Amino acid sequence: MTRHAVDPSLGDVVTPEEFIARHGAQWRDRRVQPPLCPACGEALHPYGVHSPNVTASFHHPDKSSCILSSTPDPRFKDLRPSGWDVERGRRLRREFCGDENLREGYAACRALCRMRLRAPEFIRFCEAGDRINIWAYKGMTLEL
Repeated sequence: MTRHAVDPSLGDVVTPEEFIARHGAQWRDRRVQPPLCPACGEALHPYGVHSPNVTASFHHPDKSSCILSSTPDPRFKDLRPSGWDVERGRRLRREFCGDENLREGYAACRALCRMRLRAPEFIRFCEAGDRINIWAYKGMTLEL
């Protein structure tokens, strides 16, 4: 469950209330693309927007492994972002994947692992970051 999603029609981050205000409660019938999770990219659905009894949110499909789902993987419970900056995240990822920054990132991670980190493990590490879109976490910097 998350309070923010990416509206694919404009590419910006919205709340459930903003998504419904833009596209209406019948957004599915009008074939509007569903909002997307900023962490995993899965299609979400707004929930409780007009209910006085629950806080409006976006819900993941059942059995989602996303850290923002209502049943996240406990290994990532402390990695929940405080907000999103999707466009900055795209730029940050491109910058990190540049030759020099990638070498420096590998060297730093390898030093943290007492020189036991191999290149294939580092690649899997970076792929895990891509899966949870860590680049777009609000406040994320290249140094982090």
